Amino acid sequence: MSEDFENQLYELHDESDRLMGEGDVCGALTFAQRAHAFAVEHEAQISRAAQLDTLYLLVNVLLEAEQAREALSLCDEIQQIDPEDMEIALSRGIALLLLLRFDEAQSEFESYPHDSGGRAEALWHLAVLAEFRGDDEEAERLFAEAHRLDPDKVMMPVRMGADEVSRLLREVIDEMAEGPLGRLLENLVIQIERLPDPRILAECDPPLSPFILGLYQGTPWGDQSVFDQPHDLNRVLIFQRNIERVAADRGTLREQLIITLHHEIGHHSGWDEEDLAERGLD
Repeated sequence: MSEDFENQLYELHDESDRLMGEGDVCGALTFAQRAHAFAVEHEAQISRAAQLDTLYLLVNVLLEAEQAREALSLCDEIQQIDPEDMEIALSRGIALLLLLRFDEAQSEFESYPHDSGGRAEALWHLAVLAEFRGDDEEAERLFAEAHRLDPDKVMMPVRMGADEVSRLLREVIDEMAEGPLGRLLENLVIQIERLPDPRILAECDPPLSPFILGLYQGTPWGDQSVFDQPHDLNRVLIFQRNIERVAADRGTLREQLIITLHHEIGHHSGWDEEDLAERGLD
């Protein structure tokens, strides 16, 4: 009888995994939450291992959805069920990093077992924290070690000099100026920043992700009045280090820069996240 319940449970797992593989984080989260509710409802018929698998599934999907507080709460639940589980340190560290609790995240990643499968990912996140501390030498060392441990999963960041990035940005802006978004570039300042300022990220609740690629600051186009000073109020920040980490090569970096600019200029035009998703700019 318990086997039937677990089969039903893992069918929900499989559907969540399938949707995640297709990039449908919202759909994956729905099925992960259903799996969790099912496991709670049938706790007596579900093995401890299946319960933990379900909690881990939900934690991982919540992290993908950047719902870090909910994920962190479930990490605590996992530790209560299995106090010996040291691998949860990776998920806890990611949640704490997303919440801008950098020192706590550092401790979690450093405590992650050296012989566990997620060691490369823990090192990668330690490298990100080193970047936020301004320790680029340590960051490069950690990125290289993470890539050595798992070259298929962990890419080395694509590094570009400030002049090269500025030149690339100018090329992209010039191309956009000839297109349908060209009018939105008027009185809009576009800046390259090394990384987002945690103080700005913390102004939102929950905080914005430290991994954001760009940020629009200002009054959307349709909400401006004749009393606004657009050159003072409206700007797009592009975060070079974050884009370098998601690019496989210079060509991909250029594509990501274009997508990020379109996304943030879309916010300038007054589009919300649903509008951007419909236009393929999410």
